[in-house]
Amino acid sequence: MRSQPDISSFRPMRLYLPYGKWKLNDGTEILFNRDYNPIWAKSITGVVKAIEPDTDINSNIVESYFDDKTAPYYNWIYWSILTPQN
Repeated sequence: MRSQPDISSFRPMRLYLPYGKWKLNDGTEILFNRDYNPIWAKSITGVVKAIEPDTDINSNIVESYFDDKTAPYYNWIYWSILTPQN
């Protein structure tokens, strides 16, 4: 019988998988998740740090990595190719 993972460690991919990127006027890049909450910031010097999801980001430059329904958590066939099987 297959063992079930501990539910306390469950985190939906849409919360931590980058969905797109904002670019700020100072050159900083902010990765955001599917809920458009910031998750990581990279400065122009290359320093990467986690960022609080409730941080207010003002940027008009947006790059999306996925269209509707093409993110890996919607497309299980694509995700199964990227994820090694045990």
